[in-house]
Amino acid sequence: MLDGSSDKKKDPRDYQFNIEKFSSNKYDLSELKLEDIIDVPRFQSILDNFHELINVAMAIIDMEGKILVATGWQDICTKFHRAYPKTEKRCIESDIYLTQDVEQGEFLMYKCKNNMIDIATPIIVGNKRIGTLFFGQFLFEEENIDYDFFIKQAEKFRFDKEEYLSALERVPRLNKEKIDTVMSFYTEFAVMISELSYKNILLKNLVKEQRENQERLRNSEEKLKKSVKQAEFYRDLLAHDIANKLSNVYSSVQLMDMFKNLDNNIDKVEDLIRTIKEEVQEGKNIISNVRKLSKVEDKGVEIKPINLKNVLQSTIKHAEVRAQRRKLKIAKAFPDKDIFVKGGDFLIDAFENILINGAIHNESETIKIWIEISVIRKNQIEKVKIEFKDNGVGIPNNKKKTLFQKAYQKSSKSGGMGIGLSLVKTIIDSYDGKIWVENRVKGDYTQGSNFIVLLNKK
Repeated sequence: MLDGSSDKKKDPRDYQFNIEKFSSNKYDLSELKLEDIIDVPRFQSILDNFHELINVAMAIIDMEGKILVATGWQDICTKFHRAYPKTEKRCIESDIYLTQDVEQGEFLMYKCKNNMIDIATPIIVGNKRIGTLFFGQFLFEEENIDYDFFIKQAEKFRFDKEEYLSALERVPRLNKEKIDTVMSFYTEFAVMISELSYKNILLKNLVKEQRENQERLRNSEEKLKKSVKQAEFYRDLLAHDIANKLSNVYSSVQLMDMFKNLDNNIDKVEDLIRTIKEEVQEGKNIISNVRKLSKVEDKGVEIKPINLKNVLQSTIKHAEVRAQRRKLKIAKAFPDKDIFVKGGDFLIDAFENILINGAIHNESETIKIWIEISVIRKNQIEKVKIEFKDNGVGIPNNKKKTLFQKAYQKSSKSGGMGIGLSLVKTIIDSYDGKIWVENRVKGDYTQGSNFIVLLNKK
């Protein structure tokens, strides 16, 4: 075998791994690295044990030339050939040559320019070569050592001749028949690494896909349950609240028909007309709230800076207009400066529903509502606290926890189903805020409620 010569040999057994059976275009192997898929300590132990049997250098190297596993490297290479720049250049040329394309199950044998024999077989995963299994730094037993070459090399590169030749004597001598047997095992070992690595990748991806599919299925089931629950809620809402409003309108129309031919009933007719208008308005409000609730739940909301005082002033005006037939007093405790919170366009709807709730569930001759704004710190973050206190009938403690849930909860006081407070919580939650209710007077829920909203300060 000549200097720099090579020989490609195919192992007599067919080790070709059926890549097509396992590979899939949906698995991207472009970024795959050998060190990510092999158990380095385990392979180090295997190569160490194998080295004790044949006393030949072995290594597993990735495509960037990084040595992941190595054992049995000869002194002539580590202390001389790879320790001096000019001879190391020859080693690198050999390394590059041994990484050329070789089919799986084949090995490439090469005599490097430093006169050592090296052999390499590829590690391939999914048709992609990701590393090389090296075996080498030996001489053939059948061939005489060319001492003149090594003596001249020692002189040329100024090696310590005695130590260099001593290292040469320690280089393993293997016969060619034994090499064929060893490489039969070695190529099969490389194929085993390739096959197990690729199957592990496939298994990992299949497990990942299964988890993703399970997650998608769970999400689909949750969405379906949510949609069914939402549909049932809207069905009950329309079946009860809207039907109730239409029934009140129909009754008022019947009474108007009775009064129309009677004298001195103008005042009664005008009251009935106001009742019809109020019922129609309430029906419109229910439908409006349903639309807003559905939009917030399905599409989410845009969070942006909102001038809190301006929104509350507008909310108060709306509430006063809607409460024209009842005495309503709203007291404000606002800071002098404007305060901006992280909210959005639906914030006014949330506040309006809180005020409406305080007015509806109120049997006092004069409805009183107090609105207070304060800035607090919670977990080192500035929050804006808005309190809506009323002198209404209050909320028993056993109902406070379920107050904001979207469910069929008919109220004898209002004929409503609590969609207003469901909408309030949905809106406040969408702005990363919190809402809860306490007693206005501690320990006595009958003195009214205190709805507290916490929003992030901008």
